[in-house]
Amino acid sequence: MILRRIREPNLQLVLITCCLAFVFATGASNLTSDPIAPNEYMTISRSFDNHTIPLGPLDTLRRVAARSEQHGPLYFLIVSIWATFTGNDLATLRLVSVFCGLLTVAAVYRMALITTDRQLALAATVITSFTSIFLFYSHEVRMYSLLPFCSAWVIWSYWGLLQSRIDLPRWRWLSFYLSMAITVYVHYFGVITLMAIAAYHLLLARKSKNWTKIVLVAIAAGLSFLPWLYLTIDGFVPEYTLTDSRLDALSVIETLLDVYTNGLGYLGAALFAIVIGRFRYIGPQAAYLLILSAFAVAAALLINELTPIFVARRMRYSLVFLPLLATSFAIALAALPLAKPVRQLVQLLVLCIFVVTFFQFNGSDRLYLYTEGARWQLRATPHFQAMMYHLSIDFQRDEPVVSLHPSVELTAFTTTFYFKRVKPASLVHIYYDENALPRIQSVSTEIPDLDTFVARYASFWLLYNPQEASEQSMKSVFQWVRNYYRSCGLLLDDTNVVVERYVRDSDPC
Repeated sequence: MILRRIREPNLQLVLITCCLAFVFATGASNLTSDPIAPNEYMTISRSFDNHTIPLGPLDTLRRVAARSEQHGPLYFLIVSIWATFTGNDLATLRLVSVFCGLLTVAAVYRMALITTDRQLALAATVITSFTSIFLFYSHEVRMYSLLPFCSAWVIWSYWGLLQSRIDLPRWRWLSFYLSMAITVYVHYFGVITLMAIAAYHLLLARKSKNWTKIVLVAIAAGLSFLPWLYLTIDGFVPEYTLTDSRLDALSVIETLLDVYTNGLGYLGAALFAIVIGRFRYIGPQAAYLLILSAFAVAAALLINELTPIFVARRMRYSLVFLPLLATSFAIALAALPLAKPVRQLVQLLVLCIFVVTFFQFNGSDRLYLYTEGARWQLRATPHFQAMMYHLSIDFQRDEPVVSLHPSVELTAFTTTFYFKRVKPASLVHIYYDENALPRIQSVSTEIPDLDTFVARYASFWLLYNPQEASEQSMKSVFQWVRNYYRSCGLLLDDTNVVVERYVRDSDPC
């Protein structure tokens, strides 16, 4: 009964809406909590003057051209224009990527409908909406939630032109042109999708009346990138020098399966084995998407041999594959050699497993590695972002924000970004060195030791992540605090952040 009702358009609309709501809620829940990541800092430094004043479109283009040749400029332009109306608040800037994530979910559903199978399209939508690496980047101020939208857009646009036997409205041709041009301007890895489409068009596409027109439009879209092409060539030379860390071809495939099945790589391998074995029974539309998937992965592996692009800690670029991989998994589920009721039950079971594993894989060490969190030790970064939105905090010059960690210094981008947000207060970070001695990292003024801090400040805000720092791991520091100060109560107290105000014993709260 449930399986039969899932085929009903109204219920499918409800389920798609639930997927969109989940992606939005997941992204929105991190807007005011997660501290700034290095990629976000880089985006802001290209779109803002002094990290606070939005640059105009032309100035943004100049900044990206001068400092970020390895990236297309379009996302930076979007952020700059958005910030002109909304300001420089990090949570507001992150909304751009949240909205791009919603566009991706909708685009994957529309692209998967090429198969004319609404259940298959719904399965692809669910897989997309619960892919951990996609959700991770759906709230970062970065182009990685926009890139899969562009891939789905161009794949859908091309198929519509190729299959049409009637004169199409001009907007369909404009859509194809814009999707190709915009994809590369969003991120150079969009070329992988375009290479796959080019291979399909030249090797397998039937010579319809639109065949030559498609080639001409594709050439026009390519020519639109010429103004930025020289920067692209310069940008690739210094950026991709990761030969020692490059994954070999087999490791790339294993990693992609692991990333895009929420750690269930064996399930992904089994689904692709099913697709290969059942390929002759798959319709032409589904075959088109599967062949594009194969061409895209092959193109990426070829590029990886020429210049390293796949490194385990930098799998964000692979989001260009998300629409094709999610739809390929859905096609494999639809191709299971089982009686229809049993096949539908298995499909539902696999999708439920995929959803459950999202919540397990989402905070795992493997995802932490794939997203460069381990490299930058992002778990060790105190959640300054969480304390930015409490009206009860009045940042004062003589009342610094003191953060703690038992072993890790703050990165330069963290101190630079948040120091501007807590002004006129200062940022002070206390950690232990390799000899287990407390060290003080102060942004604005030199503080050689804890006694100097006590002499200088009568009160301060204490901030730390209780999962990383605790009274046991930093016993001497907490003891020092209690020797000279008393707590005025907790402002925040949850699993990721504790914020507490302290004053000298002799002073009132």
